[in-house]
Parts: sequence; structure tokens; C-alpha cells
Amino acid sequence: MELYDVVVVGAGTGGCLAAKTAAEKGLRVCLLESKPSENVGLKACGDAVGKHHFDNIGLKYPTGSELCWELEGVKVVSPDFETSFRIYGLGAKAFMVDRREFGRGLLKEALNAGVELMDALK
Repeated sequence: MELYDVVVVGAGTGGCLAAKTAAEKGLRVCLLESKPSENVGLKACGDAVGKHHFDNIGLKYPTGSELCWELEGVKVVSPDFETSFRIYGLGAKAFMVDRREFGRGLLKEALNAGVELMDALK
């Protein structure tokens, strides 16, 4: 029987980051995922992540196959779709990520920190 200090359920963005952070603090961490590890990151998502989220948690900006393109603003649309306007500047920067590649990168970082993954195949 394995003993862990922390068990994290779900290898999404939050789960991978929580597991990685706990492992970096020296804790034995098990990350549980219902999907096979090769499918981590496959999910319905808008795929745009604000730069400030990366800055706030100290996560490196996406590059390579993780990054689709950088966004420099946002379009705000009213609920009835009658009114819209664009906001540029004021820190309105985001990254359009390839959700699967981004998720797989976060999982790799967690595993490199010593997290043990138990996925659908284990």
C-alpha cells in the first residue's frame, strides 16, 4: 500500500499546479485522473488565458506548440449581441493556447517535480 501526504483529484490546470506545488515543497503527491494521461488537456475550453493569470501564479508563458497566438485586447459583447466594443492596452493581453499541449506541459512539470500519476490506465 502506497502512502501519500497529498492526493489531488483531476489533472486539469488547477490539479497539475496544486500537485506540482505540493511536490516542490517536499510532499509525496498522488495525482488521480480519470482519463488516460495522453488525453490530459483535452477539454472544452475557450483556450484564451489572460497574461495576468500566468503572472499571478508565476507560471511561464506558453511557447512552442502550446501557444497558438498572443492576443492584445478583448472584444466585449452584450448579452443580446446588439452592442460590442474592443478594449486594447490596459494590460488586456492574453495567450491563445493549444489546450491539449498546454495541459500536457503542466502534467509534465508536475511529474518532473515528483508527482505520481494514477490515470485511467493504472
